[in-house]
Formats: sequence, C-alpha cells, structure tokens
Amino acid sequence: MNAVEVVAAARRRGVVRTRSVSLLLFVAIVVVFALSLAVGDFPVPLGDLPGLLFGGDGVGRAAYVVTELRLPRAVTGVLVGVAFGTSGALFQRLLRNPLASPDVIGVTQGASAAAVVA
Repeated sequence: MNAVEVVAAARRRGVVRTRSVSLLLFVAIVVVFALSLAVGDFPVPLGDLPGLLFGGDGVGRAAYVVTELRLPRAVTGVLVGVAFGTSGALFQRLLRNPLASPDVIGVTQGASAAAVVA
C-alpha cells in the first residue's frame, strides 16, 4: 500500500466513525426527548405520544400536559443544546484549537476588559 492509499483508508475510517457517532447521538436525543415528554407528575405512555403530537388526539389532560407544558420545555432544551454546541465548535474553529475554551485561554477576561472600556 502506498501513502495515498493509507491516507484514503484513514479518511474513510474517520468518515464512518463520524457518521456512526452522529447517528448514535441523534438516536439518544430522540429517546431523551420522548422520555422528557412522557415522564413527570402526570405520566403519559410512550405509545400515546405520536397520537398526541401528530395525530390530533389532543383532547384532555394528557394533550394539555404534553403540548402546552412539556413540549415547549423539551424543544427549548434541544435548541439551547444545539446553540451551545454550535458556539463551542465555532469558537474552537476560530482559534484553530480543538481544546479551546473561553475560560482557559483568557478570552472571557479580554471580553470583560473590552466591555469595561466600552
């Protein structure tokens, strides 16, 4: 095997690993999202969730609890997580350092000093 084939094989493994981990994390998010809609003081069976969310079976206490109380909280949690992940990835990409963190590098202190000056 020459060097080009070795590099190509390593990149393929990286792509497969990235896709596998992404799929696993997506499944975990869906499971936790469904559990956050079902579990609470008023338990809702997991089998009833698709009907409550998509089917229009939205009558009664279960529909109110899921669609008005739990769904906004779960959607907000997912969106906040996506925002934190995106901001962290952008921060690391901007600084070209995969271990970059605002508190370790001093960016937080620099931002505070700039805010005081402004």
